[in-house]
Amino acid sequence: MTKGAVGFLAFCVGAVAGYAIGVRLVKETYEQKYLMDVRAVKERLRSCQTGEGTAEEPEEEPAQPEETEGKAVERMDYRARVRDMGYDTIESKPDPDEDLRPRVISPDEFGEMEGYEVISLTYYDDGVLTDTKDLPMGDDDIEEQIGKESLNHFGEYEDDSVFVRNDRLKTDFEILKDMRSYADVLQDMPYLRQ
Repeated sequence: MTKGAVGFLAFCVGAVAGYAIGVRLVKETYEQKYLMDVRAVKERLRSCQTGEGTAEEPEEEPAQPEETEGKAVERMDYRARVRDMGYDTIESKPDPDEDLRPRVISPDEFGEMEGYEVISLTYYDDGVLTDTKDLPMGDDDIEEQIGKESLNHFGEYEDDSVFVRNDRLKTDFEILKDMRSYADVLQDMPYLRQ
């Protein structure tokens, strides 16, 4: 064998040995850490159950409770302990429809979404919101299309208009404020009376 082949063979043997030793050390280290963590959790649970400090020796498994009203009390007691230790803080899943609710947008965003319809509504001084035909909208229609909360945003971007995007309907709404009352408009346009 040549010197190069011997050197390469020695390098390979050293690399394999180093890898094996490294794997074994890491495995032993993490096994010890795992066992210590398990022991600590068991001690904490045991101390919470007995109301004392931590104990060195594990106790025997508790006997299964009988099917009595005491079982319900015991279950509530465990739930209280779990809650006290902070383990019941389950984060709620986000509502998938929340992103589809109508939301106020800036005037710059209005009409920029490709494929979205643009609709103009009128909000009169007496609190009546009308559609594109100047017919009053019902509360359910308002909530579904623009959300009643959006009517509180006049003056946020512009004094006399609010812009709302409804992703579910794929529509941008422009709500224009009219300083007249709807009753005055009906007098001028009697054909709107129903």
